[in-house]
Amino acid sequence: MKHLLFVVLLVLTCSCQDNVSEGDVGMHLSLVTRAVSQDDFDWETADFMPVPQGMTPVNSPWIGAGSLIGSYDLDVVNDRKKSEGWVLLYNTFTTDATKFTPNPYFVLYNKYRGTMRIYYYITDSFITTSSNVIENLSLFSGDYNSYLLNYADCEAIDNSDIRTSIQRIQSKPLDGSMPVAAHRWYMAEYELAYDPEIANIPYDKIKLNFGLNYRNITEIKLNGTIVGDIEGTIGEQKKGEFVKAFKKETGKAVLSNVSYKALKALGDEKTGKNKIGLSNDTYKNLLNKAGSIASGAVGGVWGAAVGLLNSMLFGTKTASSTPFKANIHTNMEASGSVTNDGSMPSMPISMYVPGTDIPANAPGRLPLYNKILGVVKLDGRPCIDIHIHTTYQNRFDDPYCPGQIYKETTERLTVSQHHPFEEFLKFNPEVEKIADITVLNEEIFGITENGYVVSDPDMTTRYGETGTSRQPFPDFKYGVCFVIKVQPKDGTPATIFSKSFIIDNTVSTSTAWLPDAQ
Repeated sequence: MKHLLFVVLLVLTCSCQDNVSEGDVGMHLSLVTRAVSQDDFDWETADFMPVPQGMTPVNSPWIGAGSLIGSYDLDVVNDRKKSEGWVLLYNTFTTDATKFTPNPYFVLYNKYRGTMRIYYYITDSFITTSSNVIENLSLFSGDYNSYLLNYADCEAIDNSDIRTSIQRIQSKPLDGSMPVAAHRWYMAEYELAYDPEIANIPYDKIKLNFGLNYRNITEIKLNGTIVGDIEGTIGEQKKGEFVKAFKKETGKAVLSNVSYKALKALGDEKTGKNKIGLSNDTYKNLLNKAGSIASGAVGGVWGAAVGLLNSMLFGTKTASSTPFKANIHTNMEASGSVTNDGSMPSMPISMYVPGTDIPANAPGRLPLYNKILGVVKLDGRPCIDIHIHTTYQNRFDDPYCPGQIYKETTERLTVSQHHPFEEFLKFNPEVEKIADITVLNEEIFGITENGYVVSDPDMTTRYGETGTSRQPFPDFKYGVCFVIKVQPKDGTPATIFSKSFIIDNTVSTSTAWLPDAQ
C-alpha cells in the first residue's frame, strides 16, 4: 500500500510541476531529458548521412542517388565549407534508432553572409504529379516584431513594413527529372537580417516555420515572357503577390539566387535578348557589370546603377571564379491547376530562433549555433533633402506658334544629404569578432511607381505655356544602396554584397524669373 501511495504521489507531483496528462507521465518524469540532442557530423566530406544501423543508406546532398546535382549548379553544391563560414544550425540525422525521425533535415548557416540553407530529405514513399515545388518560410512572434525576414527577395527594404513570411516557386530540375519524388534531397536558401532585439524576445514566443508544398503550374511569365527551366527561385516581393499571379493579375516577383553562369544562360550577351522579359539594354548592362563583379572586379558603383539593389558575391578557395548571386526584380503572371497540390511529408518544420535565451531543458531541438543571426541592419531611417527649383523665362519664338511670345518653365530636382548614411548601419558583433566590415560605397537612387530604378535622381524638365506639354517628375520612392565588404580575419576570401533601404525625404521649393530671351 505504501508503494502504491508513493507512485500516486509521484504521478501527481509530475503532473503539477509540468502540467502533463497522466498518459505522458513516463515521458516527463525528468524535465532535463525533454531537449532533443542532435548529432554533429562532417557535412563537408560525408558520402553518407548518419542513419541507424540496418537502415537503407542515405547519400549526402552532394553526390549519389537523390543528390542536389541537377537541381543546382556545382558552385552552389560545393559551397558548404566550414573554412568559408558555414556552421551546423540544426540536424535530425542520427545513428540512434530511438531518435531518428522519418524525412530528416539539417540546416547550415553562413556567419559571413547571414545566409541559412535548409536541406530536407524524403524517406517516406511518396508519389505525386507536380510541375513545381513551392517553399514557405514563416516567422511567428506574436506581439513581438522582428526584421529577421525583411531582406529576402526585397528590391529595396522598407523597415516600416515587417515581413513575416516568404513564399517561392522552385525551378524545375535542370537535368529534366521530376521535381517531386521520394528518396530525394531538397534545398531552400534565405538571407536573414541582423536584428539585435531578438535577444529580448522570450525563446518560446518566436519560431521559424518551414514547409515545402507541390503544385501544378502550367505557365510562368516574367515581364510578359514565358519562362521554362531556369536556375534560381521565383519569389514574391510582398505577401499576396502569388495570389495575384494565379488570379491572372500581374504580381511583383523576384528571380532570386541567380548565379553569373545562370544569368548568362538567360539571354544573348551580344543582342541582349533574354528569357525574363528585361529590355535588351538592361540585360546587357546587367550582364556586363555582373561579369566584372564575378571576376573579382568590385571597383566603382555596382548596386542601383545596374539594378543590383540586393546582390551578393563571395570568394572561395576552390572556385576558379568568384561566385555571384543576384536578385532580379520583375512582374509575374502564373497559371496552373490546383487539383494536384499539397504538402511534402513531415511538413511543416518548426525551429527555435537562434540568439534567444533558450534554456537547456527546453522541449524539442535546440540550435547547435545559438547566436544572433544576420550581418547588418539599418538603425533608424535616413532622410534626404529634395529641392525643386523652378525658373520662368519669356521667349519670343514659340516653336509651335511662330512669332508668339511664350513663357518657358524649367524645373530642376536635386537630391542632397548632410552626412554619410553609413552612420545608420549597425553590424552584428558576432560577425565583427571574426571579420572586418567595410562600407565600400553608398548611392542614392529613386524607384518609380512602375518599378523603374533611377540611379541618378537629379533631373530637369522644361515646358512652355503654349504648344508644349508638361513632363512632370516621376513619383519617386527614394532609397540608399550600400556596397559592404566582409573580410574574414583568418584570410578566407571576402563576401561583398549590396543592400538597399527605403529612406525618407523632405521637399523644399524655390522660384525665379530669368531675363527675357529670344
